[in-house]
Amino acid sequence: MAITWNSVPDYDTWGSDSSWNCSQWTEWHKTLKAHFGSQRAKFIWESAYAEGTLGASHTDCRTFNTAFRDYAKKEGLDTYASASFLAPVLNAIGGAKDFATGVTNLFSGKSGKVILYGAVGVVGLVVLYKTYRYATK
Repeated sequence: MAITWNSVPDYDTWGSDSSWNCSQWTEWHKTLKAHFGSQRAKFIWESAYAEGTLGASHTDCRTFNTAFRDYAKKEGLDTYASASFLAPVLNAIGGAKDFATGVTNLFSGKSGKVILYGAVGVVGLVVLYKTYRYATK
């Protein structure tokens, strides 16, 4: 099913059902923005997104999906309106996940491995030097 500006969000409900994923929420905002402009699209999208319940599947989008979080931040979308007092906690969890992913990506490439091995080598040399200094006293 193609997402258009007049699509109705498919919310997660109790039990086994279908619901929109993060990319469908993003696509819907883009079509709303193209049809209505930024401000009205923001209002419509935020109102609809807030209708989802706290444990709904789109909670994953605002908490753990980095691409969705980046898009929402870039567009100035409030994804925590339905989270009430948990908003700061969910945002912190998502931020920590983004940070951990960034660190992992840093060390997964060739240059990251060079940095990691270099750091281990420097620490090893410092330990050897301190051990030598301690042993010669």
